[in-house]
Amino acid sequence: ELDEATGSRPAFIDERGGHSRVANSAALRAAGITASTPDPAGGRIGHDPDGAPNGLLQEGAMRMVADVQPLPDRRRRSQAIQLAQKLLLSRGITSVGAAVNRGFADDLFCYQRLAMDGELHMRVNEFLSWELLEAASSLGVHAGFGGDVVRAGPIKVFIDGGAERVVMRSGGGMWRTPPDELNALVKRASDAGLQVAAHAIGDGAIEAMCDAVEAAGARGMRHRVEHCTICPPDLRRRLARLRMVAVMQPLAVRAPRVAPGVFPEVDREDFAPHRALARAGVRIAFSSDLPVTPDPNPWAGIRAAVEDEINGIRVLDALRAYTAGGAYASFEETLKGTLEPGMLADLQVYAADPLAGPQPGWDGLRPQAVLLGGVLVSGSL
Repeated sequence: ELDEATGSRPAFIDERGGHSRVANSAALRAAGITASTPDPAGGRIGHDPDGAPNGLLQEGAMRMVADVQPLPDRRRRSQAIQLAQKLLLSRGITSVGAAVNRGFADDLFCYQRLAMDGELHMRVNEFLSWELLEAASSLGVHAGFGGDVVRAGPIKVFIDGGAERVVMRSGGGMWRTPPDELNALVKRASDAGLQVAAHAIGDGAIEAMCDAVEAAGARGMRHRVEHCTICPPDLRRRLARLRMVAVMQPLAVRAPRVAPGVFPEVDREDFAPHRALARAGVRIAFSSDLPVTPDPNPWAGIRAAVEDEINGIRVLDALRAYTAGGAYASFEETLKGTLEPGMLADLQVYAADPLAGPQPGWDGLRPQAVLLGGVLVSGSL
């Protein structure tokens, strides 16, 4: 069907979750993918019953086509950044973590240029792909390197796959980065003073990250577990002891109900365990995971975290996870995340107290005005 729609022009269609893509025949040819092409490490090539590649590329296999795909130029990147910025500001978001695999230098240039031109109205922590670890280390880049608008964020690494391919201690799933490679990466990053943000959904992946941090002697470096979705009690205690940060997306608590069968069957108390993690002493930060979640409105996430019957948390704790928690995760808790004298005046203004309104209405909440450093950047006062 994709071939019929695109003809001889290469096409590569992204699945919203970012863990699989579909390529047409022209794109497969450009990447040299044939029936005899083996699966790459940490990836899988889909095949028809006759053995021919069917275009489905999962996890690490996506890079085979992505590496031959032309990158957007800086003009298009800047336009895309501004479009995303408009959406984020409309939801009151003034700080983002931007995860980039290919084209890091071009993205960094665009962020810097927009900032210099007065057109960047949000604070950006740009994540570095694990492939940039050696370059970042040799340049002396460290956690929080940069200014108060554009900064170098953590080294991003994927340990397991998306929801259907999470690594569980009971078996199954797909290792994007196997434990031996992860250990070496975390050690190298830690020695260079670089934080690691590790995509880890399943308990097997979370355990591997804890093992790597412990082996590196990196307790207290705020290494991050992105998602931290299936986290039983022993891992919650380890995360707290290692002073790691759980960066979570609270809308995940709805997944077993709205998408049954996508995640492995686990004890519900261990699935998106916001309250249990907090009680164990783990620092939690909330994020949207845009574009996996199409609307980044934090109030929808706050509602999900509060209404969770198993691991629900208080409204103010959910609000802190989106604000002070995020600042702590990026080593900026002395700059932002709370409203007090001396902090950056990044804030939202509402016509009425959002906490006084009914929770079902939170999904549609929009700020009347948004300020960055005390300057109006969206809406009106």
